[in-house]
Amino acid sequence: MRTRKDKTEVGSLHLTTLELLKSSDETTFDVAVATGLTYGWIVAFSANSMRNPSASKVQRLYEYLTGKPLKLAR
Repeated sequence: MRTRKDKTEVGSLHLTTLELLKSSDETTFDVAVATGLTYGWIVAFSANSMRNPSASKVQRLYEYLTGKPLKLAR
């Protein structure tokens, strides 16, 4: 398992979603409204300042940003 300096695991749902959010053309406010997540949560997640963000919230954000449901490898 490789990790970045900030301890986020490379290839993780957290890091993938963070990268998608940062590369999105949408504002954090628009993402918050569309996902039902709070603006404060989106801002904190975007700044990577959360130690352990909720997996269900990260999944909701991932699915919104990709436009498809998360599929787990078996």
